[in-house]
Amino acid sequence: MTVAKSPLRYCSLMIRSVGSKCGGPIQPHVAIFNLIVITGQSDWTAPGGLRLGLALAELEKLNHKSFKLKGFDKNGVATISDWGGGELASLAGGCNAGLNLRADPKVSAKIISALSPNKEYASSNPQMRAAKPTVSEILIGY
Repeated sequence: MTVAKSPLRYCSLMIRSVGSKCGGPIQPHVAIFNLIVITGQSDWTAPGGLRLGLALAELEKLNHKSFKLKGFDKNGVATISDWGGGELASLAGGCNAGLNLRADPKVSAKIISALSPNKEYASSNPQMRAAKPTVSEILIGY
């Protein structure tokens, strides 16, 4: 019997930290974050119309403007770094979306390696467009 990996995961995290506000007394802080991760072959649509396989131009259309993303890391993943105040910056219900993208496997390694993970690029950048990245993972936090 084989068990298929679920393309939808749910996590709940409790974060405890100690800090002070504006130089005041140190107080413990507890925050609970819920995270939904969509990967694999899922056809689930997240808030804002986000789904796996979307290209940069489709994301810009959903966001109603261009946005910024980091170049490709050693695993071939580019990450959205700033929605630029567009529609996807804040989703219904107080959700926040993070996306990871992968370049088209047919694109040359030279194009992908020219897009450093230490730099931000506009989604409209011709080099980034040439990599033909598509959404490979969606993270919804609330």
